[in-house]
Amino acid sequence: MERYEWMEILGTGAFGSVYKVWDRNLKRHMAAKVIPLKNLRAEMNYKTELEFLTKKEHSCFPVLYDSFCQLNEDTGVEEGVLMMEYLEGESLQKRLDKAGKLEKEEAVNIAIQLAEILCFLHERKPALLYRDVKPDNIICRKDGKIRLLDFGTVCDAWEENSIQMKIQCGTQGFAAPEVWKRGQKPSVQSDQYAWGAVLLYMLTGISMAKPPYHHQPLRCYDRTMDTKLKWILEVSMAEKPEQRFGSMGECLGQLQKWKQKKRNFHFVMPQHRFDNYRVIQSKWYTEKKFAGLLVSLLLALALFGKISMPVRAMEKKELPVEVYDAQGRKILIKEDTVYTLAGDLFLAIPKDFFKENKFFEITVGSNCRNENGIPEKQEKKFYITYENGK
Repeated sequence: MERYEWMEILGTGAFGSVYKVWDRNLKRHMAAKVIPLKNLRAEMNYKTELEFLTKKEHSCFPVLYDSFCQLNEDTGVEEGVLMMEYLEGESLQKRLDKAGKLEKEEAVNIAIQLAEILCFLHERKPALLYRDVKPDNIICRKDGKIRLLDFGTVCDAWEENSIQMKIQCGTQGFAAPEVWKRGQKPSVQSDQYAWGAVLLYMLTGISMAKPPYHHQPLRCYDRTMDTKLKWILEVSMAEKPEQRFGSMGECLGQLQKWKQKKRNFHFVMPQHRFDNYRVIQSKWYTEKKFAGLLVSLLLALALFGKISMPVRAMEKKELPVEVYDAQGRKILIKEDTVYTLAGDLFLAIPKDFFKENKFFEITVGSNCRNENGIPEKQEKKFYITYENGK
């Protein structure tokens, strides 16, 4: 009796196919990756993945249980087989096919985990390049964790003359332009570009693997995208590798900072045509029994770009508002001081300020002059429920 019972095909890639099998000896399901060894590139892919998984060092990599070669009697071609851990879940590509795009929080959580895996590879000695970051190679589990698949393209970042380094890898649209278009040597910045393309896909539902195979200015996809998040994407997906973050660790750090600050409630003041702003009054808040917590935050844009922030309340207490610029840098605001406003201005109220299981009405208003110089007052209300820390 054969040890393995072949059940169904799970997917097909450039080098081979993956099947779900039942191991009669170990009494468990496995994933069998079958690679036809029909050319040097396929042989290198099989050998590379086998060597990499044999040295498995990260919990996000699948476990390798067995490996062997067999002759396919139908084609007459020898095949390399990798018997690996069967991972429950679905590929990120399948999830995007169904959902179109992901919620921002889920997309960022996946991007952070992926960045951590790439950091692990890049910080090896010698550094390892993954070279084929794409949604098809990412498994999303029900517990929110991800696993990375397909290590046949991994290579040493410093072996310039190795056969594996000379073989062009990646997927059009996700592969960095210097590698796919210009045939240059891949680098950690190449993996970073593909990481940014995956994050952009999750946030917008636009795949770089479809024509025109490169990203447009981000404002073409989502004009409401957070400024700091847009900046992270623009830098990580810059046309030239030297324009990107110096390392995947730096990129990860920026995204983690953004996520931490997003735990606050933010109010954004667009730059419009104003050059300077001035804080004139302090901020206060009040709590009313019938409405939970009512925070009135009146942002007044006066002529010449000056801002006043008066808030009227029956009971006056300090409202802990923090101010950030478009790059996420904290700004120390002093009263009666004029500042230059370059980009959006972010006002953040710490999440700890709000109470669990409460309903909040937040009013943001502005007093400014329109294009004809006529004073206008605008207000917008936001309704927020705060439950389970969200």
